[in-house]
Amino acid sequence: MINWFEWGAWLNGLIAAAIGGGAQGVVTALGLNASDPAHFNAQTGAFWRQVVYAFAVGAAISFFMYIAKNRVPEVFTTKVIGTKTVVAPSGETTTTVVQKETTVEAPVKVDEAK
Repeated sequence: MINWFEWGAWLNGLIAAAIGGGAQGVVTALGLNASDPAHFNAQTGAFWRQVVYAFAVGAAISFFMYIAKNRVPEVFTTKVIGTKTVVAPSGETTTTVVQKETTVEAPVKVDEAK
């Protein structure tokens, strides 16, 4: 039996959460420009600093919310069911491993009642 963590999907979700939260911050900052261009002028460096700050805060919030819900990646378990050996007419032997892959829930459960 082989166990491993599925890091790819977990990291993909983590990055997607950060980008989504950051995008929300940017849209909010641009909305400020549309609603009050006298104080939030898009042609000033101060405005774009605020956009970067809004992106960073939105990304951080989504990043940590994702970690709170998905503390560690899922564990995949592969069981070796058996092997199949085939002998070719040339005398060459090929052994194939028959596997069954199952997904097991994340080893750390998050208490959703909190």
